Amino acid sequence: MKIIITLRESGHLGGVVSFYKSIVPYLNNDKNKSFIFFHIGKKINRKIPFHVIMDQFRFQKKLRQLNPDIVHVNPSLNLKSFLRDGLFIYWAKRKNLPVLVFWHGWGKKFEKKIDTNLFFYWFFKKTFLRADKTIVLASDFKKKLISWGVKSDIILGTTVIDESLLEGFDINKKIQKINKSKKINILFLSRIEKEKGIFETISAFKMLLDKNYNIKLNIVGDGTALESVKRYSKAIKIPENKLSFLGYVKGYKKKEVFINNHIYCFPTYCEGMPISVLEAMSFGMPVITRAVGGLKDFFQDKQMGFSTTSKNPYVFAKLVEKLIINKSLISDIGLYNHRFAEKHFAASIGFKLLESLYYEICNTVEFNKMIH
Repeated sequence: MKIIITLRESGHLGGVVSFYKSIVPYLNNDKNKSFIFFHIGKKINRKIPFHVIMDQFRFQKKLRQLNPDIVHVNPSLNLKSFLRDGLFIYWAKRKNLPVLVFWHGWGKKFEKKIDTNLFFYWFFKKTFLRADKTIVLASDFKKKLISWGVKSDIILGTTVIDESLLEGFDINKKIQKINKSKKINILFLSRIEKEKGIFETISAFKMLLDKNYNIKLNIVGDGTALESVKRYSKAIKIPENKLSFLGYVKGYKKKEVFINNHIYCFPTYCEGMPISVLEAMSFGMPVITRAVGGLKDFFQDKQMGFSTTSKNPYVFAKLVEKLIINKSLISDIGLYNHRFAEKHFAASIGFKLLESLYYEICNTVEFNKMIH
């Protein structure tokens, strides 16, 4: 079985690349299938003129060369990905090839454009509507696809954790450190953008500092709002020794960040299935977040931390405070989250879902050939 999977080069950041990096060991061990990664978008350290157009020509050539059994595309709901990946589906269907679509990002603004713009809706019907199976990261996204006319199978999937990140991690040692620690470390790890709730996090943190709690906020990541965030933290007079900007981290440094922090705060406005939340849970951290996207489908309020529909920093401060004043609650929730993540978000689980869908698609194709 030959399967073409579209995604950006491995050196790029983002959920799609992280997902496939995590499951690559399982792909490599599957001797019954041949996985061909078709890299799209800008190349790292290489400039290719008109790469958006060239991707379409290269993709058509790859289809002719390989004649795959399945084409697997990984779009996000934004203009660029919608048009690019939609055309990939169009070329595949011109050759009568089965297509699996795995929606990773989901932009609410672009969702409204498909609802209201006749061209975008027409384009969706000519492309994504023809997919044999579709994976989404939230039940809300499934409902929207159904409203747009999708009648083929829509499966609720998940992002997965890179299991190598957890090698050597001992949840019992972390719980012991939490119980002995005099200071509580709060973590915000994400792209530094307004929509991720970074300003709400800082405002809530300042409210807690004003109550003289022994706490520190560690902000990890990079983004367009970083300088604004630094100016804002100075404007509201957060002491430098209480706030750290650690930049973008990966590998061992990322592991250290998760081990050394106690509470994960993520008041995001809109999400698919944020990998940072799953990673924080894996490292035994209670999560304070908003009930959006895929989080609504699995997050157990009070059992995994606290979830709210509010964007009010005061609400987040009160939720974080419940943990600060009760270390045993941090430990109990952390242990529960670690075990839950091991069971539900391992890379092997993500691979098994894909594997089952590949077989279902191929079996359906073979059955249709027999009856025709």
